[in-house]
Amino acid sequence: MLILPMHHRVEARHLPWMSLLIALVCVFIHLGPQQRDAERLARAQAQYADAGLAALEAPLYDAYADAHPEALVNAVDGDGDREAEGWLMQADRGFRAALLAGEGFDDVAAHAEWMQRSAPFRQTMATLFDARFAIPSDAPTTWQALTSSFLHGDLGHLFGNLLFLLVLGLLVERALGPGLYLGLYLLSSIGAAWTWALAYVGPPTYSLGASGGIAGLMGALCVLWGMRRIRFFYWFFVVFDYVRAPALWLLPAWLGWELFQWATDEGGNVAYQAHAGGIVAGALLALGIKALRWDRPDSYDDPVDDRFDPAVALGDAQAALGRLDFAGVERALAPLFAQMPVPVDARVLALRAAQMRSAPDGAARGGRVAAAEQASALLRESRAADRTKALDALAAWRHAGGRWRPQDALAHARLLIGAGRVGEAAAVLADAAASEEGRGPLPEGWAADWLRLGFDLRRDGDEAAARVMFAALSAALPGTPEAAKASAQPTP
Repeated sequence: MLILPMHHRVEARHLPWMSLLIALVCVFIHLGPQQRDAERLARAQAQYADAGLAALEAPLYDAYADAHPEALVNAVDGDGDREAEGWLMQADRGFRAALLAGEGFDDVAAHAEWMQRSAPFRQTMATLFDARFAIPSDAPTTWQALTSSFLHGDLGHLFGNLLFLLVLGLLVERALGPGLYLGLYLLSSIGAAWTWALAYVGPPTYSLGASGGIAGLMGALCVLWGMRRIRFFYWFFVVFDYVRAPALWLLPAWLGWELFQWATDEGGNVAYQAHAGGIVAGALLALGIKALRWDRPDSYDDPVDDRFDPAVALGDAQAALGRLDFAGVERALAPLFAQMPVPVDARVLALRAAQMRSAPDGAARGGRVAAAEQASALLRESRAADRTKALDALAAWRHAGGRWRPQDALAHARLLIGAGRVGEAAAVLADAAASEEGRGPLPEGWAADWLRLGFDLRRDGDEAAARVMFAALSAALPGTPEAAKASAQPTP
């Protein structure tokens, strides 16, 4: 599930400077100190091998794993791989602590020998940046809970977190100001990391990443905006849309999703506990901020005024069109074009205005859009719920002489086929092919795409529609290999 608030536009006077600074610190740490860990780790592994520690520790680790179900090797299926087992012995924090305490050795002399041989390895491991600043599950500190929020495992982890940081920061930092925003982010990071450390069950390990603090921004956003309606994009499996809803509604959605993931997670590497803890911490901190009235009330102003009525704007645009006041049409439609998604009625009205103005393609500038450009925009933006209205408007445009570029014609044909209007789809493609005859060859692969539409219809069981496509292709592009294939299709 993805929910991405996209309520305010990015403006120079409202840039989330503190969010950008946090992002830059994370990037600097990941590309700087964290990258040097690879060299340190390679040196430590060489020291481990040179000291013969694998052979010395292997029987001790077997005994440790038998006595400790939480041992890392018990959670990983190594299939007897000695190299993998050697890595597990190095990475198992519980086992390393047991060795330091002298557990499993036959006598003090054996422990002393291990201490001496392992000293270079242990000293190098202690210099690892992640080992010092990530939060461990077995001995967490508040300092590490804070510093771990600036570390990331890889570039994908870093990019994903910083994307959400900047998107949420655009809203929350504007509402709190940079200082208070930073405080909320850091305290949420600490709360998230401690939630993970206290709730974690498994072999000793560590956690890192900014997602806990970012989750705090999610919780804060919901509480700060409350029942104010915000715009956000959501994606749930195959369902996605851009809608407006009260911000507070996102709180149970976000928190419930993290709790569900936490409950159903089976050995993954995502700290859902931290996400849930961060959301709760951020929401509680925002409640306190609201109670103390430390937020900025003017920051909640909607860039598209809540009092704005799309129906009134459409009526004004229609009235202006009736007067042939094309500038008035543009003024009335401007706030509708600022919405996401653009209402289909607004785009249809703009297409009609462009047709009535009879501006040639490419001649209209400064807000005046040619009819073909408006038709193309309507084609791109039409959604399933608005398909019929969009197709009717495009049919009227074509009837008035509008012509597609070949690639737009294919997109229009697919939309028509989805609506069951196969005959119209074939006519659209035939018109596009005819209009290109005097302007050079069609784009490479265009005729093959047309042929493929017919095969797709046949595959879906609509043989009659497929025959319509094949017949139209044969008539429109005679002499082409695709037309020959279409003509050769057997009739059932």
